[in-house]
Amino acid sequence: MTPDHLAEALSALALHEPTYDEAHAYYAGTVSEVFASQRFELLFGNTGRRYRVNYARTPVDTLLERTMINGLTVSDPAAELLLNTIWEANHLNLRRQWTGSEAVAGTQLV
Repeated sequence: MTPDHLAEALSALALHEPTYDEAHAYYAGTVSEVFASQRFELLFGNTGRRYRVNYARTPVDTLLERTMINGLTVSDPAAELLLNTIWEANHLNLRRQWTGSEAVAGTQLV
């Protein structure tokens, strides 16, 4: 991997940072509740803090508990060699529990 590849990857991550931040806000349950009208918001807006339920976290946690990554493949032989080197150097061949931060946005597990 060259410095240019790394710079390109970091730029792609930075470009999508707002999307990752939004996904994390939903996962954390910090997104404001949406109401059908301003009148409903005035009537029920204060109840949202007391009765908040986070349904966005459930599918992420379910996927996290049931997903096992056995390996990665790429079409370029040089990239595959690099991937295998990184995989082995980080002991990813060992079975381990993924943490929530690795799965919040969903793209980390794809």
